[in-house]
Parts: sequence; structure tokens; C-alpha cells
Amino acid sequence: MRPNTIMRAGVDETISRPVLAPAPDTGRGSPRILVVEPDVARREQVARGLAALGYRADCCGQVEEVACDSPGQWALVLTGEHLSAPELAELHRRLQAVGPAPPAVRSLAAVFADPLGGVGQTDVAAAGEGGSNGSSVWSEESKVRLLAWVADAGSVVLRPSPCPHAPLGHAYPSLEKHCSIRPGEAVRLLEDLADFGVLARRLANRVHLCPNCRHWTINFRETCPTCSSLDVGIEGLIHHFACAYVGLDSEYRSGHALQCPKCRGQLKHIGVDYERPRQTYVCATCQALFEDPLVTAQCLDCAWQGSAADVLAWPVYEYDLTARGREAVERGELRGLKLREMIRSGRFELAAREFFELEVERETYRLQRYGRAMSILVCRFEVDGQPYALFRETDRRTVQEFARRVTGLMRAIDVAALADARTLALLLPETDENQAGGALAKLEKGLNEIELGSPDGRPVQRRWVRRSWSQKPGQPDEAMRWFQQQMDS
Repeated sequence: MRPNTIMRAGVDETISRPVLAPAPDTGRGSPRILVVEPDVARREQVARGLAALGYRADCCGQVEEVACDSPGQWALVLTGEHLSAPELAELHRRLQAVGPAPPAVRSLAAVFADPLGGVGQTDVAAAGEGGSNGSSVWSEESKVRLLAWVADAGSVVLRPSPCPHAPLGHAYPSLEKHCSIRPGEAVRLLEDLADFGVLARRLANRVHLCPNCRHWTINFRETCPTCSSLDVGIEGLIHHFACAYVGLDSEYRSGHALQCPKCRGQLKHIGVDYERPRQTYVCATCQALFEDPLVTAQCLDCAWQGSAADVLAWPVYEYDLTARGREAVERGELRGLKLREMIRSGRFELAAREFFELEVERETYRLQRYGRAMSILVCRFEVDGQPYALFRETDRRTVQEFARRVTGLMRAIDVAALADARTLALLLPETDENQAGGALAKLEKGLNEIELGSPDGRPVQRRWVRRSWSQKPGQPDEAMRWFQQQMDS
């Protein structure tokens, strides 16, 4: 395909939900997004999904086809997972050629949401395989059937195996084959079930992920802290007792013998003529000596480069069916398992979603019977405008402190619930619209004292929506339907 034959998408067909806000109506046409993906079928599927969301998608199969004519031509560039580092470097060069503010470049795998309805253990979701289990929403019934299969097959199917094609470098081959999903995709489903309590996690491995594309293809490199050269090595030091000179082993070498470069004395017996105190790094470019090299990192997939401190350390789990999971298999349903577990989400001392929904139904009854006002506040967490699974991806101590601060700012009759990994829900009984606004302002003031960040250091934003009811609603389940709509949006 030549540059002047870039394809426009116009078919209304969705793919797995992308973490892209709906295209804003600016009056100047919807934002244009460039998709660079060699696979034709996947490229067209992604383009159709973006078109259905209101974006204009330009598509091409090779980096050489990208012709950036003017600044602002594209709002975002999405790239396939298997573009090589040289191809990505060439893409950046072409985009930067027309101005100082080129569009952001993101991996397709990094911008699509968890097919289970929330961000999973990692954002490395596959984008564009619509219609399969890997990209459709798992119903409660299908999850129960899967748990029954696990119970029959044994927990061995929940053990990860090394897989270079999976984003985390690990896959669950038997499970993924059973579910007809691609290597590595099962982790999102398993994490969702573990969060629900029907699976138990056990650490199996730990990998390092690129902070840009969230793949395991990270290469660590030791470099010179003086000139940043990669040409560094380790060499031993020699201390000559007679003249006190300390130098590199290579300085002392004279054929097969050792000769002091300072006094020209012969070194024959270690411990008598000389000693080897330690080893040191030597830069072959600038000849600097140093104890600790500067460790940098590069991604062999997306060509990202940066400090080793920016690399994400990520756990890989194996899973086991819990007693609650076995009970779900016996009952044939997930909800309604063990009231104590329904009431409280043990990890963060927040109410579970099931209990929250029961309380919403109870307050709705009080509103209908006695006219008592009620309000619901829903807080979604985002990073750079994209949904972020705060309760799964931020370190536990910080999130626990955040949860304690939330409950500490609320009344005893209020309910704070962990709706899912990226959503906090609050129920405020006896609270009308004005009072809910005051409660939200108080919450925001108190929560601003806690800095929330993603593993790669980006700030986490809170986005609140709220709804109040002060008189009998038109439909008995109006409040519940509103809450569920917020969770599904």
C-alpha cells in the first residue's frame, strides 16, 4: 500500500473496549488516529472499532507508508506489537520531521482495556480479536463453568509456563487453549476471579516490564557513569608493596610476567610482593575507573530507553481454587457466597460490591417508604486520562492508607465500597444533593493530602460522578440501575 492509498475506516463494528474517552465534539471533526499494523485483518478490525467510537482512523501496514504532512495531522499513533526497534525509531523520525510536538505513539496492546470490564493485572490486553473469549465480556455463568472445568482438571492448569509471546513472558497454556484465547491473556481473567475470592494467588515468578508497552522484553545494560559508553569491563587491581603503586592488572602485564609500571620491579609472589585488593569497572572509551556502573534499560519490543529504576517489577502468580470457588461450583453461581465475605473486602477494609448493592436496595426502600434522601458517589481512577486499576496496581500500603482516609472522612452510617479495581463507590444515606456536594468537597480536601501514583511514577487522578434522590423515584430500581450504568460505562 502506497502513502496515497491510506485506508479510512467507516464500518460500525466494535472491538474490545479501548481505554480511549469518547471522541469529543469539537465542531471541527473527530480526532484522527493513525494505526500502523502489518496484519491486515487486525488492522481493519481496530480501525472499525475506532470508527464506531467516533474516531477517524488512518491505517497503513508498514512504517515506510507513513507520510506526515503537517503538525497535528494525527492526535495519536497506535502501533502493532511486533514492529521492530528500527521500525519504531524510523516512525518517530518521520513524525518528528514536521514539527516540535509530534503525536504520542502507543502500542495497541497498551491502550485497550481488560475484556472483563476493568483493567487487569496489566494493560497488555490484545486489541482487535473481536468475537472470541479473549475479547468479550465473561458472564457469571461462563466464569462458573470455567471454575467447574478447573475443579475437574486440577490446579495444574493454573500454573504459569514461560512463553516469549506473552506480554508477561508467561502463559497458562491449558487454560488459554480451553478458552480459545491467546497466550498471556488468561491473566486478566484469573486476576478478576482472584479479586472475587474464588481463586487464591501464590507468587510464582517476578518479571521486569517496559513502562511504555508493558512487555517483558527488557534488556539491562551497564554503562560508564562518566561518558555513558557501553564498552565497559571488569578488571582486577594490583597493589605493589615495594612502591605502594596501585594499578590495573593490564598495566602490570609484561608477557607472562608481572612488572610494576612505576618502579619496574618484578612481582613474583602474591602476598609477599603484591596483593590483589579488589576488582573495578574500566571504561574502554574514556578510561574511567568506577565501582558501580550506571545501569540503563531498553525495551527490545518498542525501543523505549531509560533508567533501570523506571522498569516495572511485576509479579507472576500461580492460582488455586479456594473454598469459596468450590462453593461457587456447587451452587452454580458466584454471588451470594458467605455473607461475611460479601460485607467486607478484606484487603482494604472497604465494603464489597455485593454488600454495597444490598445497602442501595435498603436505602431505596427507605426513600420510597419514608421519603429519606440518599446519594451515591462513584470515583473512577485514571492515569493520563485512561482508566487505572488503583486497587490492583498501586502498592498495597499506599492504597490501604487511602482507604482508611476515605472511611475516616465519612460518617458511621455511610458505606464505602470497592466496586472494582479501578472504582470506589460511596453510599450516603440521609443526604440530599447539596449535602452530597459538601461531603464530596470534604473528601477531596482530605484525600488531596495523599499522593497516589502508578508504578512508573505518573500521578493518579480522581474523576467523580454523583447522583442524589430526595423523593420517591419513578422506578423502584432507579438508583440501582444508575449505579450499574456507572459501572458498565
